[in-house]
Amino acid sequence: MLKISWTEKVTNKEVLDKIKEQRQIWKKIQSRRSKMIGHILRYESLLKKIIEGDVEGHIARGRQRAEYMI
Repeated sequence: MLKISWTEKVTNKEVLDKIKEQRQIWKKIQSRRSKMIGHILRYESLLKKIIEGDVEGHIARGRQRAEYMI
């Protein structure tokens, strides 16, 4: 579209500004993720326990797991 060479150092933001667009994919992913989480957390299930971190057992060794961010 813009005939930008792959060797040029152009950021995604600059390209989006040139074509007068916004990031839509990330917003769509966030909205779908929050809807899915809300649906899952309504019911008692293993997936709910995993998301909330209520799984019983021993404490894992090593680095802590990354927490899910909405």
